Amino acid sequence: MLLGRNESTILCMKLGVLFVSLLLTAIAVESTQSASGHEERERITWAPAKFPTFNPKKEWTKPKVMVTSFRAEGLIVELEKTDIRQTAKRYQAELGSGGDAADFYQWLCFVGGSKERWALWLGSGEIDGDHVSDFSVKRIDSKADVDSKCKPLLSVSGELVTSPSKIRIGMSESDLRLTLGEPTARRGNFLYYAHSHDLKLHDELYTLMNTVTIEIKNGVVTAMSVWKSTQS
Repeated sequence: MLLGRNESTILCMKLGVLFVSLLLTAIAVESTQSASGHEERERITWAPAKFPTFNPKKEWTKPKVMVTSFRAEGLIVELEKTDIRQTAKRYQAELGSGGDAADFYQWLCFVGGSKERWALWLGSGEIDGDHVSDFSVKRIDSKADVDSKCKPLLSVSGELVTSPSKIRIGMSESDLRLTLGEPTARRGNFLYYAHSHDLKLHDELYTLMNTVTIEIKNGVVTAMSVWKSTQS
């Protein structure tokens, strides 16, 4: 079939539009496939990880102090004794701070582990006088995007183990319950343990409080947050 000049021009334009349309469709499909195949990396922030707050009806159910210290990669921390500023200086870690007056809070962030990586945060509130009163640790992915302000610890054993109760990331929930017993409260994947008792210091009455919050995933401990404070 013979076509005139105008008809040929119109046909070429239609073919051109069709080609561009098919090309754009192919690019869109490829982009969608690439986006769907892209794995978003876990982000670990310099600021401490968030854990849920518990206010159970029976506030203090555990009969004894559970965690007062831990050891990890050569770092030894005793709650209410280890100085957070001296620790920052020793490990050349950046000390974060925020809040005013009673809400003032300082923290350090570390990352460690050999076979399994974990992130660790040390914290100190206004009432603690630069002493570490709490810490949080969580298992992180090997390809996690960790904030550059989180100081790497030299890998020695790779584990973080608490005392006097031996709790570590990766232990089973059944072993955790053998160690700490039944939790004070539970919410979703989180178990909460709380202890307090009165004591005398320098002939004055004080209350020692110790809480442990554990995250369980697939029957395994993947994160924990510990706080200890002695107040009048």
